[in-house]
Amino acid sequence: MGALSNPLYIHHLALTKYLDDPAFIAYLAYLEYFRSPEYLKFLLYPAPTLRALELLQQEQFRKDAVNPAVIDALSQQSFEAATAGL
Repeated sequence: MGALSNPLYIHHLALTKYLDDPAFIAYLAYLEYFRSPEYLKFLLYPAPTLRALELLQQEQFRKDAVNPAVIDALSQQSFEAATAGL
């Protein structure tokens, strides 16, 4: 699950067409259970992972994830969020 917090992994999933597979999309919806407190504690990077899960459930984002510029922007957002307050 934590791999979803990695924008490059999301890009890989898009390039290999996993994000076009209805079974994989259903799996992403299934992973929503990680939002509940009893499972949230198992996520190493909860905020970016859950944000990625949210984005991946949007059809337009799944289509756009093949674009390196989209992945770069997601990487930048993740970096800024991780370094905020340092």
